[in-house]
Amino acid sequence: MKLYAILKEYREEHRLAQKQLAERLGITREYYSKIEKGSRLPSHNLLRKISVELNISLGHFFLPDQSLYCRLEFDEITLPLQNLTVRTFAI
Repeated sequence: MKLYAILKEYREEHRLAQKQLAERLGITREYYSKIEKGSRLPSHNLLRKISVELNISLGHFFLPDQSLYCRLEFDEITLPLQNLTVRTFAI
């Protein structure tokens, strides 16, 4: 999913108008609209502010496919003699 689609989806889930979110972010509605349309990219600082306002992690924006991430399975192996824990994952 593209960044602008993720932003729109989460904004709508929070029942915010573009103008409301833009005001919280300290930008114009027009500029935010361009971000959601994909014609502008937000700065890292603005993306961080958006993630705080929409209560999502920054990492969420960079996962290539949400369904792929959900299919990761984690295994934990504990080696008692060395007191080590090794975590592996498989897709």
